Amino acid sequence: MTNSELQELCLSLMRADTEEEIVTLLTAAGFWNKPGRWRYIGDTENNYSQVGNQQAEPIASLAEKLVNSIDARVTNACLMAGIDPTSDDAPKSVRAAVGRFYGDGADRNGQIVNWGKAKTLAESLLITVAATGHKPETGSPSITIADAGEGQEPDAQPDTFMSINRSNKLRIACVQGKYNMGGLGALNFCDTTNRFQLVVSRRNPALLSAGASTRAHQWVFTIVRREPPLGNQKHASFTYLAPEGATERDGGVLAFDADQWPIFPVDDATGHDAYSRMADFGSLVKLYEYKWKGSKSNIITSGDGLLRRLDQALPELALPVRLYECRDYGGHTGSYSNNLTGLTVRLDLDRADNLDDSIENPRRSSIDIDGQRIKVRVFVFKKGRAKNYRRDRSAIIMVVNGQTHATFSKDFFTRKNVKLGYLADEMLVVLDCSDLSGMTRDDLFMNSRDRVKETEISERIMDELEDLLKRDEGLRELQNRRRKEEMEERLSDNQPLADAFKDILKSDPTLERLFLTGTSIPTPFSRQGSGEGTGGQFVGKSYPSYWRFRNKVQGEELRRTAHHGSSPRVEFETDVDNTYFDRSDNPDFHEGEWRVFRKDVDPPVAIPGCRMDGPREGIAILHLTLPADVGVGDELPLEVEVGDDTMVEPFVNRLTLRIIAPGGGGGGNGGSASSNRGRGDRGGNSNLTLPEVIPVKESEWGTHEFTENDALRVVRTSGDDDRDQLDFYVNVDNKHLKTTQKNAKKDTNLVLLERQFMYANVLIGMALLNAEKAAPGPDDADDTEKDGTGTEDRIRRLTAALAPVILPMVDVLSSLSIEDAISG
Repeated sequence: MTNSELQELCLSLMRADTEEEIVTLLTAAGFWNKPGRWRYIGDTENNYSQVGNQQAEPIASLAEKLVNSIDARVTNACLMAGIDPTSDDAPKSVRAAVGRFYGDGADRNGQIVNWGKAKTLAESLLITVAATGHKPETGSPSITIADAGEGQEPDAQPDTFMSINRSNKLRIACVQGKYNMGGLGALNFCDTTNRFQLVVSRRNPALLSAGASTRAHQWVFTIVRREPPLGNQKHASFTYLAPEGATERDGGVLAFDADQWPIFPVDDATGHDAYSRMADFGSLVKLYEYKWKGSKSNIITSGDGLLRRLDQALPELALPVRLYECRDYGGHTGSYSNNLTGLTVRLDLDRADNLDDSIENPRRSSIDIDGQRIKVRVFVFKKGRAKNYRRDRSAIIMVVNGQTHATFSKDFFTRKNVKLGYLADEMLVVLDCSDLSGMTRDDLFMNSRDRVKETEISERIMDELEDLLKRDEGLRELQNRRRKEEMEERLSDNQPLADAFKDILKSDPTLERLFLTGTSIPTPFSRQGSGEGTGGQFVGKSYPSYWRFRNKVQGEELRRTAHHGSSPRVEFETDVDNTYFDRSDNPDFHEGEWRVFRKDVDPPVAIPGCRMDGPREGIAILHLTLPADVGVGDELPLEVEVGDDTMVEPFVNRLTLRIIAPGGGGGGNGGSASSNRGRGDRGGNSNLTLPEVIPVKESEWGTHEFTENDALRVVRTSGDDDRDQLDFYVNVDNKHLKTTQKNAKKDTNLVLLERQFMYANVLIGMALLNAEKAAPGPDDADDTEKDGTGTEDRIRRLTAALAPVILPMVDVLSSLSIEDAISG
């Protein structure tokens, strides 16, 4: 083929958006039905196992492509600075690389949030995502990712884009991708029989040697396709077009001469051309008819569109990305293009409108795993605002170098060891695992980087997170306030339905014995509030001038008891601001560090497994993990060090714990040593407190995520005695209830039918909760199933399934006579 023919074929493949178009183009060029002109990805015939065993979710797979583009730009910047990316002179993380090569003097840590709009836009134009093809309402779009990164030579394709399990980035600390799967997981979500993917690339000419060949300067292009299994093969395989006499050293892919090539979209609200802005070098990857939930909507403006979904998949994006909607879609200027900057940047910019300002927000803590720190940030949204920033399935995200590696659903917040049901719809938790060692990350995450392994490490992290949320007084106070507001709204003019329900339960000894713990309902609103965000009296300093035990002078030793097997809590007071231990979004100030040393051994050793909550408004709480070799009667001397790079010497606080038997007396400044952390135990009383029963009308379905088929939603919180406080929301406009009322006889009491439906559902819900509390076994501490659903969700699904038969069953059973039973 001539150079102009190769150019025309490349551009035609770029502009094609359907499987039929691609097959037609490749057939006309003489490549389609010629197996000898296609080469196996990774030079492995059985490559399906690597390609197929990737991310289980299309957005996570697409995020991998963007990570590769960011890595390409960072590597290009490093090489252009004359630095070998694998050398000791190279930055040690992608964040440090962005700060060094793209930041300025005031932006050491490369935070997009500190860039102005002009700089953010300029950088975003060099990594773009464009949607083309099907109209938003008719089908899945093709997605094109382009970047001005280092690019690759034609004959480097077998070792770069078309490689598997090569060590291309393994020794490069300043990039994020390490697994060398080439972002191949995205092939699984191309909604075509052949799973087409196009690759176009050119190496940055400034990085080529003086004696580089003409071919090394060319633009390369190839297309990936899925081959059906032949003969005795069990699986398909993936190949790429390489018709130029491929050898082990020669990629065999097509290439052409061009000083520039149109790989970028135009940033013009009046145009929709995805391939019009020229690039001197870089790479383009096109995924044909890429399918995800929400793919039929505008990728920019839809709440479930690509922009918002990628925000969640890349919450701390290293470099900004520009998204373009290039399909035939009407709308205002912002409907065509917008920047992707990552979830945390967007949260910071939108803080005033979306985050609840009645408490410190976000709430910062750090978890210690064998001496390695995981930074934890808990965001609490105003009512109804969380839906723009998280999905129910990704209310907890685990992040490495800004990329989400695993998520957990909002059901985590309703676990019986957390019980934050009234905040479950409005919370987002980010666990930054970037500081974990490579070995620990390997033990924690699957290679697909979209879920955790079920290991001791993941269980410890989840246990710590449960305990962190459970013990956060600010969250408890906020939950009580929100529950009180909702209850007062609904029940201010009526006697609570729980009073009537109490009479039903007390009318039967069995029901009373199962469900009632007393004759009265304790008030759930006794707490008066923590004072967070009320008046702004505390103004923290950039660096602490003191860090001491609460109600002690600096340097005064603290002596106290701790129960054997417990996790003692120790409170500190300080004058530093709330971000002291987590300043990833405040790079102008040094970040604080804390360590706990055991002093009864020589030399002293750091104790792993501890956790520091805060500081919050001048108070920080240290949760200690007692060493396994410490027994009853021992004294354990500890030193808690807190400091940062601005200090000559850190603050040192000396603590001595006398270990006593579980259940013995104790004491201590700022909270006694608890006998346990509430992990795996059922509490002292296995019964349930009497619930509030609240009817929900159709107009309120959105608030409770009800449909016409749903019947019951249970929200679980904690009372002052830490027993479950239950609120039962019953859908009184359920389709089956309304049908029964419509078809009832004229003299039927319709209100009675509604009450029967309500109380039957509540009894079913309480029976399931009671069974949960009584169920023995090692899984007691975790009421979440492998599919991510918890007890509350199982109650919701079961009562929806039973809703059609509840009232007919009540009617039939209530009219059944002894004679009927005998004759049956």
